[in-house]
Amino acid sequence: MPLVHAPLVPPMTLLMPGNGLIMPNAAAAAMSRSPAIAGSASSLQSMSYQVGGAVGGLLVSLLFDGTPRPLFLSIALCSET
Repeated sequence: MPLVHAPLVPPMTLLMPGNGLIMPNAAAAAMSRSPAIAGSASSLQSMSYQVGGAVGGLLVSLLFDGTPRPLFLSIALCSET
C-alpha cells in the first residue's frame, strides 16, 4: 500500500480531538436557548450529521481516482461551512 495518505495523518490527528471537544459543547449551548424543543433539535442535528456523512462518503468514493485529492477536497469544502 503506497503512503499517499500519510500527509493526512498529522492534520487529522489535530482536527478530530478538537472537533470532539467543541461540537458537543456548541450543540448544548445552541439548544439551551429553547429547552422545550431541545430533544427534537438534537435528533434533527444528529440526523443531518449522519446524512451529510453518508452523502460525503458517497461523493468521495465516486470521485476517487487513486489519489487522496477527493478526500482533501471534501474536507476543504466541509471546513468552509
